[in-house]
Amino acid sequence: MFDNTLRQNKLIVYRLKRNYGVSIVYTRITSVVNNVETGAITPTLQEISIRRAIIGPALILRDFVYDLSFIAANKNFTYGGYFDTGTRALIVDSKDLPSGFAPNLDDYIVYDDEKYAFKEVAPLAKKYAWAMTLKQVASIPVPS
Repeated sequence: MFDNTLRQNKLIVYRLKRNYGVSIVYTRITSVVNNVETGAITPTLQEISIRRAIIGPALILRDFVYDLSFIAANKNFTYGGYFDTGTRALIVDSKDLPSGFAPNLDDYIVYDDEKYAFKEVAPLAKKYAWAMTLKQVASIPVPS
């Protein structure tokens, strides 16, 4: 019974990839070199080009965060700020990743010249695909 459901799920992911798949660049920071003289931080990146990933529409929310003084001292006048956050859903087929590769929260993707960090990463049954929740990182420049 479970094998039939798994086969149906694989078929659904395949059809979604064929109909709605987009190309993304999956990036993992493999190592970081710190120069103690200049203070420069040089990361070594592993980039994986994925031709067809299933990416959902952006959900953009406006949020407000209080300054720490309001929370700590409960003062009448405080500072805070509004900012917009964007989240998306992403499904990547395990066949599109290198053998034995498992996504983690330190990685990020580049889609449509925008950088997205991982908020949640979860394997689907028997790790045939990975379901992820992405958070847009608008203030960080996209590496070229």
